[in-house]
Amino acid sequence: MNQIIEETHLHPEVELWLKAAPPADRNTHENAVSLDYLEIYQGSQQFKIKENVSHQAFVEYCGKIGNRSANSTLLRAFFIKNILPAKHDVALLMHHHFGVPLSFFRELKSHLSSMPMGNALFTQKDRNGNETIDGYYQLCGNYKTDAGCFVWFSQSLSPNRPTTYIVVQGVDRPKKFIYDCAGASTAMLLRPFVIDAFLLDDSVRRMGDAVLEPRYGFLRDEWRLLDPKSSGEEKVNKIKKLHEIVREFRLLRDGLVDVKETLLSLDAAQDLYLNSSASINLKSAAKSTKESLSLLSSKSNWLIRALTSLEERASRKIDLQYNIENQQDNQTNLKIAKLTTDIAVYTQKDSSSMITMAAVTMFFLPGTFVSALFSMVFFNLDPTTKELTSAPHIWVFLVITIPLTMAVFVVWKLWSIWRSKKIDGQMDLEGGGLLGNDRLTNEGNPKTSIKSSPTPKEAW
Repeated sequence: MNQIIEETHLHPEVELWLKAAPPADRNTHENAVSLDYLEIYQGSQQFKIKENVSHQAFVEYCGKIGNRSANSTLLRAFFIKNILPAKHDVALLMHHHFGVPLSFFRELKSHLSSMPMGNALFTQKDRNGNETIDGYYQLCGNYKTDAGCFVWFSQSLSPNRPTTYIVVQGVDRPKKFIYDCAGASTAMLLRPFVIDAFLLDDSVRRMGDAVLEPRYGFLRDEWRLLDPKSSGEEKVNKIKKLHEIVREFRLLRDGLVDVKETLLSLDAAQDLYLNSSASINLKSAAKSTKESLSLLSSKSNWLIRALTSLEERASRKIDLQYNIENQQDNQTNLKIAKLTTDIAVYTQKDSSSMITMAAVTMFFLPGTFVSALFSMVFFNLDPTTKELTSAPHIWVFLVITIPLTMAVFVVWKLWSIWRSKKIDGQMDLEGGGLLGNDRLTNEGNPKTSIKSSPTPKEAW
């Protein structure tokens, strides 16, 4: 393109700084363009649709605009398939011939760096002095990838003056509806803001359709708890799936909040239009579109509330599942504690058996000790007469052995009582934090003295 087109800044306070935005890292050929357009003219069923317009064809199209009658075109809608660089000559042509602010294309470039475009709304006059309502906004094209649909519009307030739309990306389905509507009745597309209604209706419908699958999956399993016998991997996968569903609900809700913001901006634009000097017939048509956008706003509000509820319920289910797992862990810990107590009881029983064996040993120990001490034979077998005789002093053995055995048992009994009292005192000091007042009582049977812990059902 040989001619030099000067930039026109209608709002320099928000437009000029965009010139300093870093260039987008995008490999787009300077002459590459991929766009379709729809034009509606005066007269019954007068419209034209061109698809896959080349760069040269678009340059020729722009050159013929000045030769047309000023009142011949009533609506132009351009559908661009790729984001244009800010210095692209097609963007300059649109800026020069249709009044598209370069800030719109620079906002597209900024969006490539994940910066929001926002919703712009301006009232101004075109180059011919006709009043217009201009603005641009961004719709969520794909809530999972943040791919957006970007729209600029210039709604004329003067009769028989063209209204222009620039729609970038993600518009295949609404574009088809718009084309079908043009084939059925061009008058339907000449109503103010009807293109916006098509685009927003598509966004709300796509969001609503995207809700169905995760919502159905969640409602199907909302009241199903994990099988306690499930493996650890199965439980992890289930919780992971719930987190994915929560993420889906949150992304959809955020996308619908953006749609709601755009609906509010367009509602303000319609109020400006209805309060302007536009003709009565166009104002009546604008009321119809306003009612359609109000319906879309109601649908958006309903979906936002539903998604908020679903997100909270899914989060609560995750918390419930964690609590149940904790309860099961606590129950397992209680079982381990009970087993530990049983082991202690059995160990004590084993200790009692050992003590019994020791007592039996002590019963024979004094006699063995006395026999060894005296080293004397109290009984003798006469080999000739085969008679068993005893020494006359055997009574000494009995007198010493019996009292000594009784003394050993008395000392052992006293030591055992002292030892039991000492163990009970230590349990009162050290075990009180775990079992409270439920000590090992109940006639010396510790197994039946531990207070049973509440079951998970009772805890809930």
